[in-house]
Amino acid sequence: MSRLFTFGCSYTKYPWGTWADILGEEYDEFINLGQGGGGNEQIFFKIIQTNQKYNFKKDDTVAVCWTFHHRKDVYQINKWMPRPISLAKERAKEHKQILDWFEKEDINPDEQWLKTLGYINVMNTFIPTICNYVCFSTIDYGLGSSENAVKPWHNHETNKLFDHEINQFATKNYDSTFNISQDRDCKNRVSVDIRPANDNGGVDGHPTPKEHLYFLEHIMNITISESTKQKVEEWEQKMQPNHKYKRWLT
Repeated sequence: MSRLFTFGCSYTKYPWGTWADILGEEYDEFINLGQGGGGNEQIFFKIIQTNQKYNFKKDDTVAVCWTFHHRKDVYQINKWMPRPISLAKERAKEHKQILDWFEKEDINPDEQWLKTLGYINVMNTFIPTICNYVCFSTIDYGLGSSENAVKPWHNHETNKLFDHEINQFATKNYDSTFNISQDRDCKNRVSVDIRPANDNGGVDGHPTPKEHLYFLEHIMNITISESTKQKVEEWEQKMQPNHKYKRWLT
């Protein structure tokens, strides 16, 4: 029996179908451990906890979507609780603005950066020895862009030590892929008219099921069956603007 275990943030588990739900249709058993707003710490420890509970086997697949490295998680009362972060601050671009936010939120960027690279390194080494492993990220951790070069958490010795972990996603155009929902010029972007409102009254920017399908097929080069594609089409048709979604997938 084939089993799929998926880990990530809201790009992995959301009120409508994500890449994880699509892949899950291709397996006999599917367990989605994604958590909206969660960081890489909860992903890392959930993988360990899930292995302890389910005992990963060679026919299993573990698929991980690493998320933003500056997110902090808190474990309390037997569950992971992501610390709330405003979208505006999370996407802060200016150097001083980022530093001010780190200080206010009591976040050590060097620590968060090092932890994330360490988590990726451990899972790159550990998971392939016991089962199939699919790994990608909501962001490109590569150091090639001028924007990344000025960020405060980059340390030459750390980056040299974790060169593979930093650059393993560099060939994947994640920024445009996971943000096709907000890129009005992207030919694979689905009309904004079907997107529901978010909690702030704006349009929800998470990719739709069909955009997640595009990601799997064209970026990850994963073959999806025609029957699953039909389900994705049905999921897409269920989406309505200005509608507050509950978990409708069955």
